[in-house]
Amino acid sequence: MVETKSYSGRLRVSRGRVYVNGQPRTRETVEEAKREAAAVGRVLANELASRKLTVRPILCVHRADLPFFAPSAQGVPIVGRRGLVKMLRGAPRVLTSDQVMELARITNARLRPAARPVLALQQEQWAVTAARSAAGLAPIPAPGYEDALYMPPDRRDRLRAALEAQARATDERAYWTPKGVVEGLAPGPHPAKRTRD
Repeated sequence: MVETKSYSGRLRVSRGRVYVNGQPRTRETVEEAKREAAAVGRVLANELASRKLTVRPILCVHRADLPFFAPSAQGVPIVGRRGLVKMLRGAPRVLTSDQVMELARITNARLRPAARPVLALQQEQWAVTAARSAAGLAPIPAPGYEDALYMPPDRRDRLRAALEAQARATDERAYWTPKGVVEGLAPGPHPAKRTRD
């Protein structure tokens, strides 16, 4: 399970803790990678147990200056982009390409994307717009921060949380395929709006 981060500056590890430019970053790096690996391990528990496999967290940090010797914190390896490719290519092959694709399909089906609340709000808005259009009324503009003052407080809070989740879910990522590493954007909340660099 690869957790990616993008930091500028110097990263160092001291006593199992991660610091970037002297600021503690353990919670949003190593601990987050471990939590996500545990989540993937839970949803794939049966499939992994039958193959005698476990989920291993890896922290991939872009842009930051990493220590010369491969660092790790709390048992989580910390690598750059090239280090990640080297680690994956050097690892023993325990699954076939078909098994990897099957596990990916199961994982995608069982883990809910962080951006899904935005899609639910958008679908709600589309339903209201369709109903108003059918009644001959003008459509209501899509909700955003600019018109949050006109929303009920609970809906405004849900929208803000959903938009923040969407922003976190659209970080740059790299995908491992049988042909190698493919770089691109994480899937957004609406399949028709996905883009690639």
